[in-house]
Amino acid sequence: MAFCMGNFDSRFLPQRVKDALSMTIPQYGVRFDGTNSAGIRTYDAAGMKWQRSSNAVAGDDDFANVAPFNVRECITQYDSTTGGRQVLAYKGDENWASLVASKTGDRMIEIPCFWYYRPSKYEIIIAPEAKVGFKPSPAHYRNGVLKDVIRVSKYALNSNFVSQTGFAPRTSTNMNTFRSNLRAKGQYLMDYPTWCSLTMLMLVKYANMDIQNTVGFGWANSSNTGSKTSGDTDSLLGLDGNPSGN
Repeated sequence: MAFCMGNFDSRFLPQRVKDALSMTIPQYGVRFDGTNSAGIRTYDAAGMKWQRSSNAVAGDDDFANVAPFNVRECITQYDSTTGGRQVLAYKGDENWASLVASKTGDRMIEIPCFWYYRPSKYEIIIAPEAKVGFKPSPAHYRNGVLKDVIRVSKYALNSNFVSQTGFAPRTSTNMNTFRSNLRAKGQYLMDYPTWCSLTMLMLVKYANMDIQNTVGFGWANSSNTGSKTSGDTDSLLGLDGNPSGN
Protein backbone atom coordinates (compact mmCIF):
# COMPACT_ATOMS: atom_id res chain seq x y z
CA MET A 1 0.00 0.00 0.00
CA ALA A 2 1.08 3.58 -0.62
CA PHE A 3 -0.20 7.06 -0.11
CA CYS A 4 0.81 10.59 -0.94
CA MET A 5 1.14 13.48 1.44
CA GLY A 6 1.53 17.10 0.40
CA ASN A 7 1.02 18.75 -2.99
CA PHE A 8 1.88 17.38 -6.40
CA ASP A 9 1.76 18.72 -9.95
CA SER A 10 -1.34 17.30 -11.68
CA ARG A 11 0.16 18.11 -15.11
CA PHE A 12 2.14 14.86 -14.89
CA LEU A 13 -0.98 12.71 -14.49
CA PRO A 14 -2.24 10.81 -17.58
CA GLN A 15 -5.34 12.43 -19.11
CA ARG A 16 -7.49 9.40 -18.30
CA VAL A 17 -6.55 9.77 -14.64
CA LYS A 18 -7.34 13.49 -14.69
CA ASP A 19 -10.74 12.74 -16.20
CA ALA A 20 -11.45 10.08 -13.62
CA LEU A 21 -10.42 12.28 -10.73
CA SER A 22 -12.06 15.37 -12.26
CA MET A 23 -9.29 17.43 -10.69
CA THR A 24 -8.57 19.89 -13.46
CA ILE A 25 -12.05 20.58 -14.82
CA PRO A 26 -14.30 22.98 -12.88
CA GLN A 27 -18.06 22.54 -12.78
CA TYR A 28 -20.76 25.12 -12.20
CA GLY A 29 -24.16 24.10 -10.93
CA VAL A 30 -27.55 25.28 -9.77
CA ARG A 31 -30.15 23.44 -7.73
CA PHE A 32 -33.85 24.22 -7.35
CA ASP A 33 -36.23 22.81 -4.76
CA GLY A 34 -39.19 22.59 -7.14
CA THR A 35 -41.38 25.00 -5.19
CA ASN A 36 -40.25 28.41 -6.47
CA SER A 37 -38.17 30.04 -9.19
CA ALA A 38 -35.09 30.87 -7.08
CA GLY A 39 -32.20 28.41 -7.07
CA ILE A 40 -28.92 27.89 -5.23
CA ARG A 41 -25.60 27.91 -7.10
CA THR A 42 -23.51 24.83 -6.37
CA TYR A 43 -19.97 23.47 -6.86
CA ASP A 44 -17.62 26.09 -8.36
CA ALA A 45 -20.55 28.46 -8.93
CA ALA A 46 -21.23 28.65 -5.19
CA GLY A 47 -20.30 32.11 -3.99
CA MET A 48 -20.14 33.59 -7.49
CA LYS A 49 -22.09 36.81 -7.95
CA TRP A 50 -24.17 38.25 -10.75
CA GLN A 51 -26.20 41.46 -10.74
CA ARG A 52 -27.84 42.91 -13.82
CA SER A 53 -26.52 46.02 -15.52
CA SER A 54 -28.33 49.16 -16.62
CA ASN A 55 -27.22 52.04 -18.82
CA ALA A 56 -26.27 53.90 -15.63
CA VAL A 57 -24.65 51.18 -13.50
CA ALA A 58 -22.49 48.19 -14.46
CA GLY A 59 -23.64 45.16 -12.51
CA ASP A 60 -21.42 42.54 -10.91
CA ASP A 61 -20.60 39.57 -13.14
CA ASP A 62 -18.22 36.93 -11.78
CA PHE A 63 -19.09 34.75 -14.78
CA ALA A 64 -17.85 37.16 -17.46
CA ASN A 65 -14.37 35.64 -17.74
CA VAL A 66 -15.22 32.05 -16.80
CA ALA A 67 -15.67 29.40 -19.48
CA PRO A 68 -18.20 28.57 -20.86
CA PHE A 69 -19.96 31.78 -19.77
CA ASN A 70 -17.25 33.97 -21.33
CA VAL A 71 -19.15 34.70 -24.52
CA ARG A 72 -17.67 37.12 -27.08
CA GLU A 73 -19.30 39.59 -29.43
CA CYS A 74 -18.11 39.31 -33.01
CA ILE A 75 -18.94 40.39 -36.55
CA THR A 76 -19.30 37.68 -39.16
CA GLN A 77 -19.81 37.72 -42.91
CA TYR A 78 -20.76 35.11 -45.50
CA ASP A 79 -17.90 33.78 -47.62
CA SER A 80 -19.30 32.66 -50.98
CA THR A 81 -16.04 30.85 -51.78
CA THR A 82 -16.25 28.43 -48.88
CA GLY A 83 -20.02 28.59 -48.40
CA GLY A 84 -19.49 29.38 -44.72
CA ARG A 85 -19.09 32.41 -42.51
CA GLN A 86 -15.88 34.09 -41.44
CA VAL A 87 -15.25 36.24 -38.37
CA LEU A 88 -14.22 39.74 -39.45
CA ALA A 89 -13.50 40.99 -35.94
CA TYR A 90 -14.06 40.43 -32.25
CA LYS A 91 -15.03 43.31 -29.99
CA GLY A 92 -11.81 45.04 -29.00
CA ASP A 93 -10.00 44.37 -32.29
CA GLU A 94 -8.51 47.35 -34.14
CA ASN A 95 -11.02 47.14 -37.00
CA TRP A 96 -14.04 46.72 -34.71
CA ALA A 97 -15.11 50.38 -34.59
CA SER A 98 -14.96 50.85 -38.36
CA LEU A 99 -17.01 47.70 -39.02
CA VAL A 100 -19.60 48.76 -36.47
CA ALA A 101 -19.84 52.25 -37.98
CA SER A 102 -20.31 50.88 -41.49
CA LYS A 103 -22.79 48.23 -40.25
CA THR A 104 -20.81 45.53 -42.02
CA GLY A 105 -21.84 41.88 -41.63
CA ASP A 106 -23.84 40.40 -38.75
CA ARG A 107 -23.33 41.25 -35.08
CA MET A 108 -23.22 37.91 -33.25
CA ILE A 109 -22.58 36.47 -29.79
CA GLU A 110 -20.06 33.61 -29.81
CA ILE A 111 -20.72 30.90 -27.20
CA PRO A 112 -18.03 28.29 -26.42
CA CYS A 113 -18.78 24.59 -26.20
CA PHE A 114 -19.64 23.08 -22.84
CA TRP A 115 -20.77 19.81 -21.24
CA TYR A 116 -23.68 19.24 -18.86
CA TYR A 117 -25.01 16.76 -16.32
CA ARG A 118 -28.50 16.50 -14.79
CA PRO A 119 -28.39 14.58 -11.46
CA SER A 120 -32.11 15.31 -11.11
CA LYS A 121 -34.75 17.34 -12.89
CA TYR A 122 -34.14 20.19 -10.44
CA GLU A 123 -30.36 20.37 -10.85
CA ILE A 124 -28.00 21.34 -13.69
CA ILE A 125 -24.22 21.11 -13.69
CA ILE A 126 -22.08 22.61 -16.46
CA ALA A 127 -18.40 22.06 -17.27
CA PRO A 128 -16.21 23.75 -19.90
CA GLU A 129 -14.70 20.40 -20.93
CA ALA A 130 -15.73 16.75 -21.06
CA LYS A 131 -16.18 15.03 -17.70
CA VAL A 132 -17.20 11.47 -16.91
CA GLY A 133 -21.01 11.18 -17.10
CA PHE A 134 -21.49 14.58 -18.78
CA LYS A 135 -23.12 15.09 -22.19
CA PRO A 136 -22.13 17.68 -24.83
CA SER A 137 -24.17 20.85 -25.23
CA PRO A 138 -27.08 20.11 -27.63
CA ALA A 139 -26.38 23.31 -29.56
CA HIS A 140 -22.73 22.40 -30.16
CA TYR A 141 -23.18 18.70 -31.01
CA ARG A 142 -24.60 18.47 -34.53
CA ASN A 143 -24.88 15.35 -36.70
CA GLY A 144 -22.17 13.60 -34.73
CA VAL A 145 -19.78 16.57 -34.90
CA LEU A 146 -18.81 18.65 -31.86
CA LYS A 147 -18.47 22.36 -32.63
CA ASP A 148 -16.01 24.49 -30.66
CA VAL A 149 -18.39 27.47 -30.73
CA ILE A 150 -21.80 28.54 -31.95
CA ARG A 151 -22.81 32.10 -32.80
CA VAL A 152 -26.23 33.58 -32.07
CA SER A 153 -27.50 36.84 -33.53
CA LYS A 154 -27.23 39.72 -31.07
CA TYR A 155 -30.18 41.60 -32.57
CA ALA A 156 -33.55 40.64 -33.95
CA LEU A 157 -33.05 40.24 -37.72
CA ASN A 158 -34.05 43.24 -39.80
CA SER A 159 -35.83 43.42 -43.17
CA ASN A 160 -32.66 42.19 -44.91
CA PHE A 161 -32.29 39.22 -42.52
CA VAL A 162 -29.23 40.87 -40.93
CA SER A 163 -28.34 41.21 -37.23
CA GLN A 164 -27.49 44.89 -36.88
CA THR A 165 -28.24 47.68 -34.45
CA GLY A 166 -30.60 50.51 -35.29
CA PHE A 167 -33.14 48.58 -37.39
CA ALA A 168 -36.65 47.48 -36.56
CA PRO A 169 -37.09 43.69 -36.34
CA ARG A 170 -38.53 41.93 -39.38
CA THR A 171 -42.15 40.91 -38.80
CA SER A 172 -44.98 39.11 -40.63
CA THR A 173 -42.56 36.60 -42.17
CA ASN A 174 -43.14 32.85 -42.15
CA MET A 175 -40.56 30.31 -41.02
CA ASN A 176 -39.81 28.96 -44.51
CA THR A 177 -38.91 32.45 -45.73
CA PHE A 178 -36.61 32.97 -42.77
CA ARG A 179 -35.02 29.57 -43.29
CA SER A 180 -34.33 29.97 -47.01
CA ASN A 181 -32.88 33.47 -46.62
CA LEU A 182 -30.64 32.45 -43.75
CA ARG A 183 -29.36 29.32 -45.49
CA ALA A 184 -28.38 31.48 -48.46
CA LYS A 185 -25.95 33.29 -46.16
CA GLY A 186 -24.67 30.27 -44.22
CA GLN A 187 -26.91 30.63 -41.17
CA TYR A 188 -29.73 28.72 -39.50
CA LEU A 189 -32.87 29.37 -37.53
CA MET A 190 -32.67 29.21 -33.76
CA ASP A 191 -33.86 25.70 -32.88
CA TYR A 192 -34.79 23.65 -29.83
CA PRO A 193 -31.26 22.33 -29.08
CA THR A 194 -29.93 25.90 -29.13
CA TRP A 195 -32.62 27.14 -26.76
CA CYS A 196 -31.88 24.20 -24.42
CA SER A 197 -28.17 25.09 -24.26
CA LEU A 198 -28.83 28.80 -23.73
CA THR A 199 -31.38 28.01 -21.02
CA MET A 200 -28.91 25.84 -19.08
CA LEU A 201 -26.28 28.60 -19.16
CA MET A 202 -28.82 31.19 -18.02
CA LEU A 203 -30.21 29.06 -15.18
CA VAL A 204 -26.76 28.50 -13.71
CA LYS A 205 -25.65 32.10 -14.15
CA TYR A 206 -28.83 33.79 -12.93
CA ALA A 207 -29.87 31.06 -10.45
CA ASN A 208 -33.50 31.82 -11.14
CA MET A 209 -36.11 30.33 -13.47
CA ASP A 210 -37.87 33.70 -13.79
CA ILE A 211 -35.31 35.03 -16.27
CA GLN A 212 -37.33 38.06 -17.34
CA ASN A 213 -37.84 39.34 -13.82
CA THR A 214 -34.22 38.57 -12.87
CA VAL A 215 -32.42 40.07 -15.88
CA GLY A 216 -34.99 42.76 -16.66
CA PHE A 217 -38.09 43.31 -18.73
CA GLY A 218 -36.34 45.28 -21.47
CA TRP A 219 -39.03 46.89 -23.56
CA ALA A 220 -41.66 44.24 -22.78
CA ASN A 221 -43.38 46.49 -20.23
CA SER A 222 -43.15 49.65 -22.35
CA SER A 223 -46.34 51.52 -23.20
CA ASN A 224 -45.28 51.31 -26.85
CA THR A 225 -46.62 47.94 -27.98
CA GLY A 226 -45.21 48.09 -31.53
CA SER A 227 -41.94 46.50 -32.63
CA LYS A 228 -39.00 48.40 -31.17
CA THR A 229 -35.90 49.31 -33.12
CA SER A 230 -33.10 46.84 -32.45
CA GLY A 231 -30.27 48.37 -30.44
CA ASP A 232 -32.32 50.04 -27.72
CA THR A 233 -30.12 48.26 -25.16
CA ASP A 234 -26.77 49.20 -26.72
CA SER A 235 -26.18 51.61 -23.85
CA LEU A 236 -26.04 48.84 -21.23
CA LEU A 237 -22.81 48.94 -19.19
CA GLY A 238 -22.68 45.16 -18.92
CA LEU A 239 -23.46 42.12 -21.03
CA ASP A 240 -26.94 41.51 -19.66
CA GLY A 241 -29.49 43.70 -17.94
CA ASN A 242 -32.21 46.27 -18.46
CA PRO A 243 -32.17 49.96 -19.58
CA SER A 244 -33.11 52.44 -16.86
CA GLY A 245 -36.68 53.65 -16.90
CA ASN A 246 -38.19 50.67 -18.75
